[in-house]
Amino acid sequence: MVLTHKTYTVNYRLEMENGSDISYDVEISKDNFVSRAIVPDTLPEWTRMDKNKCAGCTLADSEHCPVAVRLVNPVQRFGGLVSHAPVTTTVVTPERTYMKRVDVQDALRSLFGLIMATSGCPSMKPFKYMARYHLPFASIEETISRITSTYLLRQMFKHPGVLELPIDLREIEQLYSTMQTINESMVKRLRESTLSDGALNAIVILSAYSSLIPVVIKKELDSLKTLFD
Repeated sequence: MVLTHKTYTVNYRLEMENGSDISYDVEISKDNFVSRAIVPDTLPEWTRMDKNKCAGCTLADSEHCPVAVRLVNPVQRFGGLVSHAPVTTTVVTPERTYMKRVDVQDALRSLFGLIMATSGCPSMKPFKYMARYHLPFASIEETISRITSTYLLRQMFKHPGVLELPIDLREIEQLYSTMQTINESMVKRLRESTLSDGALNAIVILSAYSSLIPVVIKKELDSLKTLFD
């Protein structure tokens, strides 16, 4: 784990059953919470903006999708892994270390979620706060608790001094609807990368995961309510 005055690093290490391991660092700027892109000399065609471009994309003048660009290196690095293979995944953040035994696709789902949230894509900007306090392998319940708390904190900063903050959960639903659009675009892009299923399934799971949030958010918040009774 690297920590400087300008950046911090989240390290993912996947250890296979045969004892080999693959490690990947996500270096993130403290100034704007955008991760550094590690790219080859020539970017693959599937990263081009005109390839499966997201509906409503505001980066009209960009040649390459910032999300896709940041996925090139990890997709290639983990491209040889089988999606359902079990791995012991260790995640080192500036604050603490997490460890869990999961399938490759679940480990990459967590890693890719962090990369996408810190990609610099304007549509992913609302998720930067959650990325700063990254929680690997978060459950649906944990995610809803975190995104709702983040939304309330944002409203407090957006409306300073207001005692009765405007709260509309439809804004959270819209955020995840936008994320769903991005995930679907990434699935289409990765299908053109001709690599193994590990990375592709990770995005598919991430897409399915984000699609659940708008559906279950009210129910999950009702269940959390009992903790405050």
